Amino acid sequence: MKKQLYFLVFCIPMFIFSSCMKEQEVLPQTTDLQKINVSSDFNWSTGKVVALHIMGLPTVLPVFSSLIVSVEDGNILYQGRHEMSKNLTLKVVVPNQVQSLNVRYGSMDYLLSILKDEATLSFIPEIQD
Repeated sequence: MKKQLYFLVFCIPMFIFSSCMKEQEVLPQTTDLQKINVSSDFNWSTGKVVALHIMGLPTVLPVFSSLIVSVEDGNILYQGRHEMSKNLTLKVVVPNQVQSLNVRYGSMDYLLSILKDEATLSFIPEIQD
């Protein structure tokens, strides 16, 4: 009996005080777009077009595999089937802050830097001395 009494003494004030709290009303702020002063050369776009140049490797027999182009966070920009011996130029739109592209051809992964809105991938291996 004492336990039930302690429970009631503890719970009743909680219910009383919890119902007395007022919700704060948040009013949205509105801005008149006509009053915003912006430079005429300001770039309003949030993305940029990047040209991805892929230089093929001549093969005796045609070699096909999947080509996947994505950004660092995993969003896929392009996915398709590509023949290794063919040259290809893709134009993809990436967010402005992205500085590199992830390219996966079959089981090969490449990390390409974006320089002057272009990235280049060559399947031709570089031979080091």
